Amino acid sequence: MINFFLKAKTQQLRHDFKRPKRLKIYEDIHQVLLFFDFNRINQVISIVDALKKDGKIVHAYTFCKKNTPTPGVPKEIHILTTKALNIIGIPSTEKLAGLQDDTLIDLTMMASPVTDYLFFHSSADYRIGFHRDFPQLFDLLLEFDQVHDFSFFSNQLLFYMKSIRTS
Repeated sequence: MINFFLKAKTQQLRHDFKRPKRLKIYEDIHQVLLFFDFNRINQVISIVDALKKDGKIVHAYTFCKKNTPTPGVPKEIHILTTKALNIIGIPSTEKLAGLQDDTLIDLTMMASPVTDYLFFHSSADYRIGFHRDFPQLFDLLLEFDQVHDFSFFSNQLLFYMKSIRTS
């Protein structure tokens, strides 16, 4: 039942979501909001480290129903649990509202109503992802196949981000 309210709200946000498409060169990206699947946390740590090494400020979010211990996770990675949801299952957007992220990277491969909902509350004006269900939501969309592993695509993502040139 909780998912019902969250999915209905997200569907309405998706329907109302309108913005112009844009591209950004890597040097113009300063703060990144990153969504990912909890089971890929180790690979995401390397992406966060690569972005930080290039001087980017990173905020990475995932959702895990259980409060799973994750020792050694950098402070930039935020693991939301059911405690972060209100009584009808909607996550708070208070922390996102305070961020000045200019780029959103959605690395989720599995449906996640929580990160889907948060997607629409980001102020990022440049959006990158692997989602094939709703390509109109993204400025840069990479196709994910079953032949290559996630690390291959995360490396491709960083390569394409660094290669884009706008006039």
